[in-house]
Amino acid sequence: MNTTEQPLLLIIDDETAILETLKEALEDEHYRIETLADASKALDRIGELLPDVVFLDIFMPSHNGIAILERIRHEYPAQKVIMISGYGTIPIAIEAIQKGAFDFIEKPLNLDEILNKISFLKKAHSHQIAPQQLNQTNFSCDIIGASALFCELMHHANLVAQLKVPLLIYGNPGSGKTLLARYVHHKNGFDNSSFMTLSCATLRQLPPHLADHHGSIFFKNIHELDTKLQSDVVEYLATERPHQKFIASSSLNLFARVKTGSFNRSLFCLLHASSLEIPSLIKRRYDIPLLVEHFLSKSNQKYGTATTLSPTALRFLRNFEWKGDVAQLQTCIDVVVGALGTTHKTIQASDFCTLIPSQPTDQLEQQAYTRFSSLDDATHSFQQRYLHHMLKLHRYDTAQLADFLQMPLATLHAKMAELNISH
Repeated sequence: MNTTEQPLLLIIDDETAILETLKEALEDEHYRIETLADASKALDRIGELLPDVVFLDIFMPSHNGIAILERIRHEYPAQKVIMISGYGTIPIAIEAIQKGAFDFIEKPLNLDEILNKISFLKKAHSHQIAPQQLNQTNFSCDIIGASALFCELMHHANLVAQLKVPLLIYGNPGSGKTLLARYVHHKNGFDNSSFMTLSCATLRQLPPHLADHHGSIFFKNIHELDTKLQSDVVEYLATERPHQKFIASSSLNLFARVKTGSFNRSLFCLLHASSLEIPSLIKRRYDIPLLVEHFLSKSNQKYGTATTLSPTALRFLRNFEWKGDVAQLQTCIDVVVGALGTTHKTIQASDFCTLIPSQPTDQLEQQAYTRFSSLDDATHSFQQRYLHHMLKLHRYDTAQLADFLQMPLATLHAKMAELNISH
């Protein structure tokens, strides 16, 4: 088996002997092993590696394994974590399961028990849809992901791709509906040139020779299609055309539009013969490091740079609320690499803040500086509003914000208490 196809395990324990023993034993069983003795780096290391399973010790002298588990589950909801439980700590191990741990193993460690706990990985890897496999096509589709939601989406895409019925693709603006449509087009054996895109917002009539087209017809944003044309499409779809694949996309709930009378009921029923929904980026944060790596590589190639991202920058991108979905993430990376790539070898989290617009502030508030009775009063007000905004931007993760502000976490908590800010 190619080593890159072997399941990847990350073992976090402060006992070097345990790390070395497990690493040697599990590598003999054809697993890829990474070890970490400093649990404070757990989140960054998981973000870099995207391991299939994390082994995490519950009791470490300087770290609480349960607390680390909670942070892992918060930032990586799909990450499987197996807790290492010391003798007599079964109740705590059960608590860990209740807080999201995948399983636990008890010390002294038994190799047979460990192998039994992770045996599902070998089977999963032999059937899993890997992003690299999905991208081995004759065109660059940029479909990237390894999260459970993403793999489920692509599994369904492969199932419905060759059905002789229309396909509807739902997803937020910027989520990659066109890319998925092209993937389905390719799965039908069509070449690149036979992918026809019709923008429904500007479409005034169906192309006169549409029936002669051999390939895929993609109605982009079909919720914007004129009601008269919706009836024409229903009539067009009444005739089966084996040489065509009809694909439509929408970022709106079509059923809700049917109920208000703004979308043709018959067309809705035809489109829902098969449908796919692309999960938003904030629902599959596990894929963000993979997407970042992909977009960073493309931007470096575009600008002739060799820029990398710091762990705090990656963490910032992973936790940001991407209202513009994948397209917004790609744009942010491209802009910052283009602007700073020749001067910054490593991009920091702060470099992205100027690219992401803040929430609009009240214009009257901006003009009301005279309400402050002193400079200290104005400074206090600014610091309070600034920290409120930055906490929201960092999803109220004070550890992340402390890293971003380059200050000790205790100092940040003291400042928040001084400003009467709770978290």
